[in-house]
Amino acid sequence: MAPRARKLGKSVHSEGQSAFSKLMIEARKSARLTQHEVAKRLHKPQSFIAKYEGGERRIDVVEFVTVCQAIGADPAKTSESADQGDRRGVRLSTDINGSETTRGRQIQLARKIFRCHRK
Repeated sequence: MAPRARKLGKSVHSEGQSAFSKLMIEARKSARLTQHEVAKRLHKPQSFIAKYEGGERRIDVVEFVTVCQAIGADPAKTSESADQGDRRGVRLSTDINGSETTRGRQIQLARKIFRCHRK
């Protein structure tokens, strides 16, 4: 029997999630958009924006790219901003093989996804 992979820590109340929420708020405000305006562009209710900005909801990479495009932000540059905020290599999660992944590695993977998505 194969060993079980450890469960991912998916807390919406983590330090990293809080920093990400602040980053998304800053990106929206620098685009001079309200939550309502972003929601209209995404064809979502305003509560969708309020929940991920307030840390009640997590967004995945695809949603992150979509939100960045809606506010006119470059997803890669926005992710670099997140990287600038934390260079400690904090262990965030466990990958499919059970090994821990650092924030830096996760950001590298996200950048690869952004590049593929832009093509």
